[in-house]
Order: sequence, then structure tokens, then C-alpha cells
Amino acid sequence: MAETDLDSIGERIARLFNSGKVALAEKDVKRLNRVRDDVWQIQMELFPFVVEEDLTAEGLRAAILLAQVARVSLNLQSASENWLYALSSCAKLIVASAHILSGYHNNMFTTPEIALLAVVRDISREVAAGAAYVAHQSGNPAAAIMSLEAVTSVTMGIRMKRAAVKVVEQRMASGLTTAQDMMYYHRSINDVPDGVGLRQYVNDNLAHPENILSMGKAFDFRSLSDKPLFSPRVDSGSSDALQQFFLTSPEAHCVRAIRSSGRALVYVVPGYGINPGVAIRVSANGPQTCSVDSIWLPKLRNNELSFELEKVRDALRQPGSGKSLDEVCAILGWTGANVWGPISTEWPDLRATALAVVPIGIAGLLPIYSATVHGSPVCTVWDITVAPSARALHFSAIQEPPTLADTFVAADSWYGDYCIPHASTEAARIAAIHNTSPVVYGAAMQSGAGPDEPRKLRAFRGHAPQSTNGIHRDIAKRLRTASIIHLACHGKMEEDGPYLFLGRQAVPLSSLVDTEETQLSGHPLVVLSACELGGFNADDFSNEQFGFPAGLIAMGARSVIGALWPVPDEDTAKFMEDFHHHLKEFPSNKALPQAIADAQRQQISALTWGSFVHFGV
Repeated sequence: MAETDLDSIGERIARLFNSGKVALAEKDVKRLNRVRDDVWQIQMELFPFVVEEDLTAEGLRAAILLAQVARVSLNLQSASENWLYALSSCAKLIVASAHILSGYHNNMFTTPEIALLAVVRDISREVAAGAAYVAHQSGNPAAAIMSLEAVTSVTMGIRMKRAAVKVVEQRMASGLTTAQDMMYYHRSINDVPDGVGLRQYVNDNLAHPENILSMGKAFDFRSLSDKPLFSPRVDSGSSDALQQFFLTSPEAHCVRAIRSSGRALVYVVPGYGINPGVAIRVSANGPQTCSVDSIWLPKLRNNELSFELEKVRDALRQPGSGKSLDEVCAILGWTGANVWGPISTEWPDLRATALAVVPIGIAGLLPIYSATVHGSPVCTVWDITVAPSARALHFSAIQEPPTLADTFVAADSWYGDYCIPHASTEAARIAAIHNTSPVVYGAAMQSGAGPDEPRKLRAFRGHAPQSTNGIHRDIAKRLRTASIIHLACHGKMEEDGPYLFLGRQAVPLSSLVDTEETQLSGHPLVVLSACELGGFNADDFSNEQFGFPAGLIAMGARSVIGALWPVPDEDTAKFMEDFHHHLKEFPSNKALPQAIADAQRQQISALTWGSFVHFGV
């Protein structure tokens, strides 16, 4: 397709969008339907070009145009209740994103990285909710999986690939793999799943609505997860976990995650527009197949969910009023009733099944892990963990568990009015449990803090410094090798992402995930005993949980524990000490529920135990 053709298509798109705006304003249904059909036609013209085009500037432009029309097509086809056409539009949106990311991996585009990722994130904003909604409406929930997985791993997916390549490079340096194998792995990194294999799969299966109908509720993933997508050299029966991860296409990560973690998956998706939310369940029903089902979550409409979350955020801005505890208890009960209520009613068999919950979009800010059902935190009744995506769960599950105990405990009380005096005591007691010595910065008596307050929150109310030096080198060295990492410090959610304050420095997540030196080769459990670092910025994100849990898993952690909101300093120190006592006997996914049950029994505030979430395996 020549550049002049793309110019012509761009002009047609602009005219159609203007016509659509007029039709909406005048409520002209016939005109809007014509726009819908014309948008579909342009989409079908662009799609073959993006599938077949090499990674060129023209290909990038075509992918962006495809994304624009596919997104509008999703909205218009959904409004017309043409569910299969809407699903097909979702698939084309994902292909457009994949094309851009393939070019990014191969350094083919001159467009700056930050601009490319911004384009992909913008493309993905409504895709997950839209895909889940139309897939449920059409009775084809399996068709939504690709969209859900593709949009939840834009940034962290890149980091996981880089981390995997680093491991292969280390193998090569040790003589454990050949130069030919190294080239093979690099090809797999660049071509699968964001490139040729995914584009061809969508072209064969999802580009035309009639193909989607055949998918139904049973997905035979063998052709997706085991099929050689680009090279006859691929051994589909390979036991090499890294090779399997490389060759797994986005929609098949849920199958790999189920196999490697031993858990069924439940995606919790907020409503699309004014519509109810959807839960999508993926369970193994054979060696190569998984069954996929979906239900409505009637109260998870976007406006209702945002309203409930804002009440909690507003209350936590007034920590001394008593309102914060009331609202936290309310959101724990609301989540139990409106997420776990429908799930337990429609899928009662899941109560006896190990689960991994993948919350999409702002559902990730709900206390899904500690939500209360009949007064009990759900994690104390169900065997659950939370995952930023199935890809992240798959990646964490294939990491080798640590063979040697090596615990690193650090605390930083920070400074001035933002002192958290119990952090250093917490670090000392936890280090003693693991027979090690803590690293403590900014002791409380040196910080100029006022008298201790029993309910003082680990809440940093200021702004992170504009310039930071990243993680302290000595800390980075210990992070790389430790099997258990416990950090008691301040956390802060800023517009540009989350920060933790450690080693007398503000450390943005971006400085960690972009640095190869912070690869967590010990595959540790990471405990973030800090406020907000289990969450992410709700004001500026697409559908990816770009927070510390996702980042640390992408860096090599097997498990992460973090808090969704500011937690009381003194109670958190006691809670964490109890958790580490349980950790001596149980894995982290069992030890945290034990500590939560103990805290509830001891009448420790729900502000503390209700905030913490277990991520990963």
C-alpha cells in the first residue's frame, strides 16, 4: 500500500469521524449505521496491509490508522449489538498494537520509545472492557482472552522479555547454550508473540466474524501454545520453561499460567461504558484444553466502581476522622458482595479450587484479596492469589524457587513530618526471625518527628523529588541475590508512576524496571511494607497495572506482597512480624492469609490487614 493510499485512507477516516459526530448529535440512526459500515470497510482494507507489511514507517502509520478505525468500529458494532463484528474489531486493535511493539523490539521505528508506548496504551484503553462485554454477550468468552492479555502487559511484557533474554545470555556466558541457540532465542523474542505469529493467528481466526463463532466456550489451545509459529526448529514438547514462555502467544498465556501455577484463572473486568462488569473463568479440563465461561458482575459498572473507590480515597485523606476505617470496612464488604457474591453463586465449585484473580483496569484497586464475605476475609476461606496478568503469573511460576535462604531486610523512616517511627523496629524484629541483620536508614529519633501516634499512617503527603538517583548500589546488589526481601518504608503514587523511599532516596519504579542490574536472580518473595505500593495510579493508565507488583514480577520475583492504601505504622509493624513467623512454616500464599486471620481475631484495624494483597505464585 503506497503512502498516497494511506493519505487517502486517513482523509476518509477524518471525514467519517466528523460524519459520525454529526449523526450522534442529530440522533440520525441511518447515517450512523452508514458510518459504522464504512468504518468496517476501511478496517478490512487496512488489516491485510498490517498483517503482511514489514516493520516500516508506512507499516507503523497503517497500524495507527487501523487502531483508530477498529476502536470506533468496536463502539459502533457494540451499539448495534453486532457482537461478532465487535469482537473482530477488538482483535484488529490488538494486531495494531502488536505491530507497533514488534517494531519497537526490532528497533525499526525512528519514533521515540515513550511515544510508541503512549500510542499502544491509548489504543488499549477501552479494549479489555469492550472485549469482555461483547464476548459475554455473544456467548464466546474465549474470544476475549487475547484482548485481555494483550492490553495487560504492554510495558511489563517488554520487561519480562528482556529479563528472559538476560537469563539466556548468562547461560551462554556459562557455556550452557550455544550461539545458534542464542540467535534462536533472540528471534523468538522479536517474532513471538507480538509479531508474525499473532498477526497470522488473528488473520486466520478472528479477522472474520464467522470464524469466531466456531470458538465457542471451549478453547483448544494446543494450536496456540504448542504450534511452531515461525520455525520448524521449535520443539513443541520442550520442557524448557523459557522457550515455552517465548513461544506463548498472548491468549495462550492463561493456559501456560494454569499449567505452571496449578491455579484456575478468573478475570474481573469493569463494565464497558454504562454496562455491567464481567467475570471470565478459565479452567483446565484436559491436558491440552481449557474451558472458558463468563458471568455478569452487575454492580461493577464503571461509574459505580469509581464512586466506591473515590469514597475510600477521600476518607483516607482524613486519617484522624474515623471515616477512613468505616469506608475501608465498607469497600471490603462491597467487594465481597459484588465480586465474590456472583462468582461463588454461579461457580460454587471454585471454592475448592486454587485461584488466581486477574483484575482489569480500576478493578485492580479493589481489595479483591481481602474482601469480606459473611464477615471473613475471602483469602482466609478461598485459596487465592492476585496476578497483574496471566503472562505475569506464567512468568512468576516458571522461576525456580530459591534453594538457599538469603533474607534482606531494610527500613527507612524518611524525614521530617513524614517519619514512620515503627519501621526500624519492624525491620529489627523481622531480621531477627530470619537470623540476619537489617539495614536501617533514617532512624525515628533523628528525623525530628513528633510524638508517636498509634494510628499514624505510612502516608507520604508530599511530592517525590523531581530528580532522583535511583536505587542505592549496595541495596541493588542485595536485591539481586536475596530469596526474601522485606522493605519497610514510605511509598508514594505520583502521576508518572509509583515511588518507594529507601536509602534516603526516592526510587521510581521506572528506574528499577529499566535497569538490568536490578534483575532479581534469586526469584524472591518481596514484601512491600509501605503504603499504596500494591496499587497503581488510577488517574492515568490504560488497562495495565503498572505498579510495583507487576514490575517486581517482571524483574524475576516469584511473589510480591503490597498494600493498596496507606496503612497504620504501629499495627503494620505487628502484622508484618506475625506474617514472618508464619512464613517460617508456610509459603507466602498461605502465610499471608494466616496473618490476616490472626489480625482480625486480635481486632487489629481493617486499615491494616484489609490493605495487603498477595501477587504471583
